[in-house]
Amino acid sequence: MAEICRGNKMTNLPLNILYVDGDFGFCESGRSFFEGREEINLTTVQNAEVALQILAKQRFEGIISEYRLPGMDGISFLQQLREGGERTPFIFFTAEGGEELLIDALNGGAALFIRKGKNPESGFAALSIAILSVLTRREEQEEQKGKRTVQSSAPGSTIPAAFFQCLPDESRSLCAITPGIYSLSGYQAGDLISELHPGYNGLIHHEDRAAVFDTVQNAVSSGEPWICSYRILHRDGSIRWVQERGGAAIGDDGIISCLEGCIIDRTEEKRAEEAVHSAKRKLQSLLSTTRHDILNEIMALEGYLDFAEKLSVDPKQSGYLHEVKRRAAAIERQIELTRAFDRLGIEPPTWQELSAIINGINSHRLPIVQKCDRYRVLADPLIRNVFSHLMENTIRYAGEGSIITITCKEEDDHLVITWEDDGPGIPDDQKEKIFRRKIGKENSFGLHICREILAINGSTITETGTFQKGARFEIHLPHGTYQKSTGRKEPD
Repeated sequence: MAEICRGNKMTNLPLNILYVDGDFGFCESGRSFFEGREEINLTTVQNAEVALQILAKQRFEGIISEYRLPGMDGISFLQQLREGGERTPFIFFTAEGGEELLIDALNGGAALFIRKGKNPESGFAALSIAILSVLTRREEQEEQKGKRTVQSSAPGSTIPAAFFQCLPDESRSLCAITPGIYSLSGYQAGDLISELHPGYNGLIHHEDRAAVFDTVQNAVSSGEPWICSYRILHRDGSIRWVQERGGAAIGDDGIISCLEGCIIDRTEEKRAEEAVHSAKRKLQSLLSTTRHDILNEIMALEGYLDFAEKLSVDPKQSGYLHEVKRRAAAIERQIELTRAFDRLGIEPPTWQELSAIINGINSHRLPIVQKCDRYRVLADPLIRNVFSHLMENTIRYAGEGSIITITCKEEDDHLVITWEDDGPGIPDDQKEKIFRRKIGKENSFGLHICREILAINGSTITETGTFQKGARFEIHLPHGTYQKSTGRKEPD
C-alpha cells in the first residue's frame, strides 16, 4: 500500500471511491481511467439503491454520483445519506447543468459539482484533482477538531490552492470553488459564489485582467488548456501572485458548459524571482558604468600612445608602442561585445506575437516568405534580436539574391520555428562551431547571443541544413512557451 503526504500527515493509498452512474459507458470509462493508478480504487454501481446497500457494509473515502439515476436521483441519494448521518465527501459528476440543480446540490451538502464534458478522460482527470483536494480539506478539518484549539482566523482550507468551476462569461461567474481560495484571497468560497460578488475576475488585479482574459479566450477558441500567472487582490488589501491552469468543459452538443481548473499560490516564488531580477538590474547598472569608465580610460590611453609613437625615434620602441596600441584596441573590442549581454535576462519573459517579431525584421535587402500561422511565444524581450542576428547572418553569407523562408510547425510537445535561405549553407564540421564566440577569422558572436537568449526559457537553436543547398536554423520552443492565437491567418 502506497502513501501520499498531505500537509503534515501521511495518507494511505489507494483511496476507496464509490462511483454511481446509470450510464454503463461512463462507469466503464471511469474504471478504465483509474485502473492501474495507485491513488484511487474505484468501485462502480449504476443506481443509488445498490450504492446505499454497499455503503452500509463498506467504508469509502469519497462518493461520486450522477444526478440522473434509475429510480432515486442524485439529490435524493445525497439527502438520504446526510439524514442517515453519512458525512463522506460527495461530488456530483453530471451531464445536467442547470443553476437550480447546482444550488440544490451545494445546499444539500455536496462538496463539488462537476459537469461532464464530451471527453470522459478529461472529465475523470478533473475528478482525480477534485477528489484529492476535497479529501485533503476534510483531513485538515478533522485534525483541527482533534487539537481542540480555538482558531482566530475564519474557517477554510489552509492549502494555498483552489479547484474552481465558472461560467464562460466575461466576469467568469463562479459555479463552485474549493475552500482553499480562503488562504489565497481571504474570501470564503460561499462569498465568491454569491450573486453579489462580481465573479472570479473581480479578484484579479485590474492591470492583469485584460491579459488573463485574452489568454483564456485564445485557449478556449483553439480548444487548448491554458496556463497563466497574475496578481489577485487579497481581502486585507495585499497582493498575491497565483498560477492558473485550466480548460473548457464541452458538452455533447459541442457547447462549452463551464471553465474549470486549479489556482496555485506563487507569491513566495514570485518574490524570489523579483529579488533575482532586482539584483540583475543592479548588476547591469554597475557593469554599464564600469564599462563606460574603462572605455574612457582606453580612449585616453590610445591618445597618449599616438603621441608616444609620433615622438619615438627608436624603431624598436615604436614597435613596442604599436603592439601596446593593438592590444588596447583588442581590449576595447572585447568590452564593447559585453553590450550584447546588457539586458539579457534582466526583464522577465513576456508573451509576444511571433508575427509582430518577424514583421519587425529589417527585410528591405532580402525578401521574407512567411509560412507561419499566428503564434504567441513566451520569451525574453530580446528574442527580437535573435531574428535580427539571423537576418545579418544570412546577408553576410548567403548574399543579396537569397530568399528567406520562415515556417512554424508543432511537433510532439514543442514548436519548431525554421529559418531557411538558399545560400551556400554550412559545412557539417562547422554546424556547432558557428554558435561559439569565434570561428576562424570571422566573429560569430551574433549566433552565440541567439543561443543564449533562447536558453533563458529552455529553447534551443541548431543548424540542420544541407551544405551547398542553403542554411536551415531550427528553433525549438518547449511546451508552455507558445500558444496558437486566434484570428486571421498571417499572409504569406
